Amino acid sequence: MKIQTYKQEVRQANIRKLFFWFIVFIITTFMYFFFQWYYIDTKMLFQDRENFFDKPRDYIKPFWVIELNLLPEADNLSINNIWYPTASLRNIFDYWNYDISMSKEWYYPVDLKISLNRDLQYYSNNIYLVKNTVLNKLSYLTSRIEKLNNDYLFKTSSGYFLLDSNLEFKNKFTISYDYLGYNYFSNEWKIYYYDSSNNLIVPYLDTNTQEQIICKNPKIIRTEVFCNDNSKFLTFNNINIKEKVLKINRDLIFTKNNIYNLETWKSYKYLSWTHLEENSNSIVYIKQKQYILKDSKFINLTALLETWIYKYLKLDWFDTIDYAKNFWNDALIVWKKDWKYKALLKDSIHEYVLDLSFVDDIEWFNIINEKWVYIIKSPKNVYIYYKWGSLIKVADDAQILKVFAWYIFLNKDNETYYINLFQD
Repeated sequence: MKIQTYKQEVRQANIRKLFFWFIVFIITTFMYFFFQWYYIDTKMLFQDRENFFDKPRDYIKPFWVIELNLLPEADNLSINNIWYPTASLRNIFDYWNYDISMSKEWYYPVDLKISLNRDLQYYSNNIYLVKNTVLNKLSYLTSRIEKLNNDYLFKTSSGYFLLDSNLEFKNKFTISYDYLGYNYFSNEWKIYYYDSSNNLIVPYLDTNTQEQIICKNPKIIRTEVFCNDNSKFLTFNNINIKEKVLKINRDLIFTKNNIYNLETWKSYKYLSWTHLEENSNSIVYIKQKQYILKDSKFINLTALLETWIYKYLKLDWFDTIDYAKNFWNDALIVWKKDWKYKALLKDSIHEYVLDLSFVDDIEWFNIINEKWVYIIKSPKNVYIYYKWGSLIKVADDAQILKVFAWYIFLNKDNETYYINLFQD
């Protein structure tokens, strides 16, 4: 009797061990497939158990993840016409194409088209919804608006008005200054600068003679005042170019012996004076580096051998490259073919081709840093762009004066207005 009881206990212990290791095997199998981005379709398995051993691969499917955070919370969020929670979403999805729609009352709807595949296994994004356009009238009819530190400078028929970051009155300058940029002004060939501590425009003095600096034809190159009369810089906040300037091409300064790169405020020697002199007007900017388009090839001025443009742009795609800029890990190139715009936006993983053929003229293309929304300015319209989405027109049929962050300033019907894209 004791021997039989002992055998039963051994058998039960073996069954428990077998059951334990079976559970471990099942969990390990699930975990293995999970970390390989696969899952077992249990719903299909239970519905069609008979055919499992004939085609087991049909029951083991790859999965992808969509994660969305909507700010503010949307009223509606759907993916392929299936409704989901409206504040945030983190779900697994099969390999497929997905149409994501987000909407909220008083906000522009956002529609994204994404394809989950081996190149995009995990889609994660914070979507900042943009307010419907509301024109906020200003008290000043202006022809020009500039940023002066954190304030706004409005040019009117009676002088300059200085408004703070909340667009509240701060000061008025009645002297007919010409604002050069970056805190500098000129008046009758004399150079002035804005003293923010005293909220005044004061003469800019030569550090050696203590006399006011004079220039007949000044302009701002990056952050410095450059005088065209003598081809020299008058201010030296960030650079120390004392030699005569022979040519200026956007962010490149050409002197007799050097090229100065104003992106990094560094200089480097000419590779070949003759070559650069002949081609200096065909320089394009790609990811903050300068290239010359020569014989259908991009020659890097910093002697790098290759650029990412070779991989994504074919030379017969474009007639001209009009704009190139780097936004952290995103790189943008805007080109023109048959007088119509297109753009390529590339991050570390994906490329997005934008059809801009309906945009009349691109004057400015930037990103709203805190919101990761791209914004495009033309003379009469402003568009916003979400990756994987399409352009949304937020201002049209007006004289677009300036765009600062998410503020748009415009003239319409002889009045000056501003639009706050993320107004509370």
